[in-house]
Amino acid sequence: MKVLSIILLTLTILIGCNNKEKDQKANAPDIQVVEMSIDGMTCNGCEKTIEANVMKLDGVKSIKANHETGKASMEYDAASIELEKVKTVITEKGYKVTGINSKEKVSNE
Repeated sequence: MKVLSIILLTLTILIGCNNKEKDQKANAPDIQVVEMSIDGMTCNGCEKTIEANVMKLDGVKSIKANHETGKASMEYDAASIELEKVKTVITEKGYKVTGINSKEKVSNE
């Protein structure tokens, strides 16, 4: 009887560990880097407005806007946020996203 109990306990632990591993993979971040072309930025204040408002979004890891080049580079978790939400926030502040180019995939753990 003790042997059967030990076997059942061991199986329960092993099955539980496998489920945790699957859950962790399902919730793993999918960090992406994109470069956005943005019309309407004319000064450092424009850069700061875009950066501050986009950083408020869950899933955005970093953003750096440059009014001289008309571009912004953003690192984000694609599993947590869609780019359309980022575009909406930028548009609501009076700017226009005219293009998005994927730069590199940082991780998919």
